[in-house]
Amino acid sequence: MTGAHSPWPLFCNDLDQAQQWVNNKLARTPGDLELGHQALSLGLTDAVQQLLSTGNRNLQDATERQWKFRLARLKGARNPYAELIPPDVQTFTDLQMDHARRMGMPAVVSLLGGIGDHLEAISMLLEWSRIDAHPLILQVTPEREQALAPLIELIPQLSLQSSIHPRAVQGMAIREWICRHYGPIHYGTWITNDEYDQEATQGTLCCWRAKGEDNPLSAYLRSVPFPLVLTYYKTMQQIHPGSVVIDISDWKSEEKAILRGLGVECLDPREIGLQGLTQKCINKRIITIDTALAHLCAVMGSNATLILNQIPDERWNELRQPNNCYEKYLTILQQTQFCNWEDIMSSLVSCSSS
Repeated sequence: MTGAHSPWPLFCNDLDQAQQWVNNKLARTPGDLELGHQALSLGLTDAVQQLLSTGNRNLQDATERQWKFRLARLKGARNPYAELIPPDVQTFTDLQMDHARRMGMPAVVSLLGGIGDHLEAISMLLEWSRIDAHPLILQVTPEREQALAPLIELIPQLSLQSSIHPRAVQGMAIREWICRHYGPIHYGTWITNDEYDQEATQGTLCCWRAKGEDNPLSAYLRSVPFPLVLTYYKTMQQIHPGSVVIDISDWKSEEKAILRGLGVECLDPREIGLQGLTQKCINKRIITIDTALAHLCAVMGSNATLILNQIPDERWNELRQPNNCYEKYLTILQQTQFCNWEDIMSSLVSCSSS
């Protein structure tokens, strides 16, 4: 498949070509949710705004809300979540939060998404909980409960459960409720380093590749190609021979074999667990793309270098606000050219050499 029918023009280093492919597809199917998200990920905000302003009858309410939410976040709206949450969900959230506060019961919040989304959400919820002195129960999947439980067992106002709770409010709905009642959301650290081995070996911990099971375009835009990473490691070996390097990227088996041949320790974060990864972060220089490791470093107060693509997820407009832990602990290097990581990799080498 080629031309207008194939999605391959999206996965290139030519922004004009990728944008043109999405624009052509949107002209034929303007109500396609995925195409709208792809357009926003490629910087086509005007095109999506135009679709919303035409009052397209084929545009489903949920699609319209998601697009409006992303645009509101990009514009720095005070409460962008108001665009996402339908009135009936807002009403349900109000009722449940009023009931929990009146009865002195924990608020129950249902969390979805990847582990990075959970770390971010807990950061936000605990900041609100500390203001309002209100306990929380987080409804998560059994897998997430197993990963998060060791990290929150010492937090008295927070507990986890994997069973379905009839009064659980949606994670995004509680954000809308907090914005409406308390103002802009704040993010703070919540994983303490005190319980971890502070004598851990120094070195470098890296994550260069996103998995992106549900969004291959996002994963492609955020990930650094293997040849560039290989060149970086070889250069670093010359500058700092014998230094400890840990790589938790989701490389192919043959790529991991090459890295191990260079002395790079390749780890699967699913095997060592979130608590084990937290320990690995201690005393390390951390370099990561926009993935769970970035969220982990922010919420545990560990300095890290975050490398972002030219048009990153709009959540970073919110996360990077002053006084948030993300702004305090993450040093951000961002692409200046579409899908061009060379300058960033050169900057990383220069920083390590100085």
